[in-house]
Amino acid sequence: MAGGPALGLATGGWLLESLAWRWCLYAGLPLAVVALIGALTLLHDRPGRTGARLDLPAVLFGTGGSLALTYGLGEVGRRGWTPLVLGLITVGVLLLGAFLWGQTRASSSFLSPSFVKDRNRIGCVLALFLVGVGTITSLPSLDFYAQSVLDLSPATAGAAFLPMAAAVVVCAQVSGRLLHLVPPRVLIVPGLLLAALGHLLLTFLEVGGAYTTHALPGMLLTGSGIGLAFTPLFATATAAVAPQLSGGTSATVTAGQDLGGAVGGAVLGAVIAARFGEGYLPSESITDDLLDGYTDTLWWAVGATLLAALAAGLMITVGAARRGVPAVHTPAR
Repeated sequence: MAGGPALGLATGGWLLESLAWRWCLYAGLPLAVVALIGALTLLHDRPGRTGARLDLPAVLFGTGGSLALTYGLGEVGRRGWTPLVLGLITVGVLLLGAFLWGQTRASSSFLSPSFVKDRNRIGCVLALFLVGVGTITSLPSLDFYAQSVLDLSPATAGAAFLPMAAAVVVCAQVSGRLLHLVPPRVLIVPGLLLAALGHLLLTFLEVGGAYTTHALPGMLLTGSGIGLAFTPLFATATAAVAPQLSGGTSATVTAGQDLGGAVGGAVLGAVIAARFGEGYLPSESITDDLLDGYTDTLWWAVGATLLAALAAGLMITVGAARRGVPAVHTPAR
């Protein structure tokens, strides 16, 4: 999941150069087919899933709130803070609040009533939300640097993100093997601090810089830190969940990261619009001031990732899980 955005940029760059930009909009179709085939052939149900039912209010409140909030935030850069945008954001927050309140009721079957009271799970969701903010505010700036400053083709610019994706994959494997030896916080906090350091290095991008000396070190640190943190974040957020509630729990955790991405997109659009005006398009003349407008968004990525590390350090207190046995959470009183 952490490497997906970087791999998406690499694939999108190849499609843009080899075919046409509209093909990027259809890329989800073959990926969905592959995911469906994999789910049908590789995933097998475990016992204990009887008694599950569709929690329709949770679906309506959760999906409607996510939709309204994401759409409202996505319109900030284009429309500004208009009444429509503020109304959508308000409706989204209220619906998501109603969703969380409903999950505290004993009759709910989407999440365990203890989920919203468990500081470890909430800490993981909050950290993933903030990491989502940082990721979406940093990747477009890096893509702009690769194509507009370094003058790389879309396909070559996309390939420039592959080392970052590789760092995510390698460090995620390392983190997974260490998870049963140390508490999750020992992996999550250093990983997020490493990612924040990577974002910080990227704020020093400059016109006339080189990919290997200016961009690559920060990208490798960011990818390594995210890979180190993501495995224990997802494992801790979904540990010791009853089988019939595992789907709702996983969906909620993933939605937290996606909503962070929506906030990151709004921050990116608002920063660019505030600096260069609405409807801005990059000119052919790349100046330090123009690049600074994009690297300003990287400071938001640094701040969001540091806040994620702080939230994880304060809220995730569960101990190490034994090999093959998830850690058991005790809800905070």
